[in-house]
Amino acid sequence: MWTDDEDACYVHGLVIDRSRAGTGLGTAMLGHASDTARRAGVDRLRLDYAESNAALRSYYQRCGFTEVGRRDFDDGQWFSVTLFEKAL
Repeated sequence: MWTDDEDACYVHGLVIDRSRAGTGLGTAMLGHASDTARRAGVDRLRLDYAESNAALRSYYQRCGFTEVGRRDFDDGQWFSVTLFEKAL
């Protein structure tokens, strides 16, 4: 989804069981990803999500991510995504 070559760590496919929603598990996993990125000497964590998911957008914003772009696909097989980044 990302087309630049800047150093960053990427979160891909973060999913938790809905029965664990609200327990802080997702936030802990993002914290672990941030720690891993820092240890690797990287100063940003990136992810993308389906832009139609307003709840997920709010969640990532609460976790400190900010919107840095969007990616659209013309082939109709993929949905548009919003690109989010968090400075570490």
